[in-house]
Parts: sequence; structure tokens; C-alpha cells
Amino acid sequence: MRESMNSLYRIKWGIDFNDNYNYGAKIAYMPSGEVSYSSPLMPPGVSIKSWYSKTEFHISRKSPMLPMLLPGHKYELTLHAEFDREEAVQLLMEFFDKDGFFLEKLVFETNQECFLFPKGATDYQIHMVNKKHQEILFKELVLSTKENQAFEVVPINADTGANEGSNIATSVVAVTPLVEKHAALSVVFEKQNSYVKEYALSDFEAGLFVEPDIKAASSYLEALLEEIYQRSDSPEKINLKMGQNFSLLESCYHEDFSVLALLFAKPNEETEAPELMDRLQKKIALNQRALKVLENVKENRKKST
Repeated sequence: MRESMNSLYRIKWGIDFNDNYNYGAKIAYMPSGEVSYSSPLMPPGVSIKSWYSKTEFHISRKSPMLPMLLPGHKYELTLHAEFDREEAVQLLMEFFDKDGFFLEKLVFETNQECFLFPKGATDYQIHMVNKKHQEILFKELVLSTKENQAFEVVPINADTGANEGSNIATSVVAVTPLVEKHAALSVVFEKQNSYVKEYALSDFEAGLFVEPDIKAASSYLEALLEEIYQRSDSPEKINLKMGQNFSLLESCYHEDFSVLALLFAKPNEETEAPELMDRLQKKIALNQRALKVLENVKENRKKST
């Protein structure tokens, strides 16, 4: 069976002031990326927040926050947020052709629905429209090429293996395939955009996407290894990948990628275990780090039992 690729996009609030309804609004940006919004006197039917797939950069000085979609293809859009009441907001999409002419409008009845990208459409907009809100805690929009695409954000901090007292925002995004059994687990190091994040996998592939902070916690690799071990017990099915903008990552993450490559080295049939160890020992700097990581994992497991 031929494997098809699917993508999942996490779309944040963004920082452009002009895309919000600001009159009388209280807007608070959280360190987590979530946004608290309140404008209880705004009229119903007015857009609280808008996102665009096309912008005029020479005029607005801003880049599009929505990915390009394919005409005739089906997608799922989900709003992740907390509201003070059920009938707080409503999602609305508008579609346009290549010349900017309006084609059609789609009004969502719930916060998670599938839609068909119209034929002839090239651009679109998403609006979060007010119905009767008092306060909103916006987390993100999730746009997926598959229905019910599962993902989980696993922060790597003091609670999951990093040094006590550290304030490191390094996280792992675990994307689960839409089949019961996957053929491989891909561990991807990449430099993501802060406001639009893309995760691409085949139908038969699970993924752990490492989203580094500026500086890595000294023991985040141990926590990452635990996440890998929980999802795969077959080293030969673990694939390390350099994702988008890998070269822009800080050098410490390049070294960490090399450490994982050593830990999950796939020897050929003629290579015996002692020969593999000899090969590791020759690469002193990385090998010492790799051994230290494994020792810490073992010690962490002892403490947790």
C-alpha cells in the first residue's frame, strides 16, 4: 500500500495588533503562548481575531499565518480555547480566487469541523467571531489534513527530567498516526516558527518533534529518551531526522542530535557489539555525553520506582 503524507498545523494568536478587535478589549499574552481576551461590550457578529493565508507584505509588513491548502481536498479545523459560556464565539472561513474575488463563506456550528477547500480557491481567511463572550483563553487553532489527528505536547522541564528549578521551554510534540500500528517512529529536530508550526508524517509513521528553547536543559535528552522508549521498543524502527531549518538551531542541539545518532546507531550484520562499542569510544566527546545520558536515565528510573 502506498503511504500518503499528512500534515498538522498549530496556529497561534500572533502578534499583529491590527488583526484583533481592540476597542475596549483587554488582551494578555501568556509566556506559554496562550492569550487571554475580554471585550464583553463588543457587538455580536464582529470578528475578534482574524488569520490570513495571503498578505501584502510591502503594505502591511506581515507574513501570512495560514498554510496554503489544495483545492478539492478535505481538511479539519479545530479551535482550542476556554470560554466562560458555550455560545461565546463562532468560527467563520472565507475563500477567494487568485484575483482576490470572494467565492464563498463557511460558518462553523461547532469548534471542530471538516470542510472541503473549494475548487478555484487559492486564498482563505479564518475569523473567530463574537457571539456573546465575557472572557476567552485562546490556545491555538489546529488545521489538519486528516480527521481526528492526535497530537500531544510534552514539556521537558523539572517535572519530566530536567534539572530542578530550571525554566526551560524545550518541548516534544508527539504526533500519533491514524492506524493502530505504525511502521516507524521519527524523531525530528527542527526550528519551528513561533506562531505557525507544521508537522508532516506519512500515515504509517509516528513522530516526536523536538522544539528546542534557546538553551537546552542539561538532562532533557534523558526525558526525550524516555518518550522514545515509551513509543517504540525496536531501535531499528527509530529514525532520526533533521527537520526544517535544522541548521538554524543552536549548536548544542546539533551535538544532541549526534548523541542520539550514536545511541541508535544501526550496525550492519557483520558488526559485533564489541566492535560497535570500540567505535563509540573513539568519539570521546560525544560518547562521554551519550554514556552520561544513559546513566541519568537509569538513575531517574530508580528514583521513580
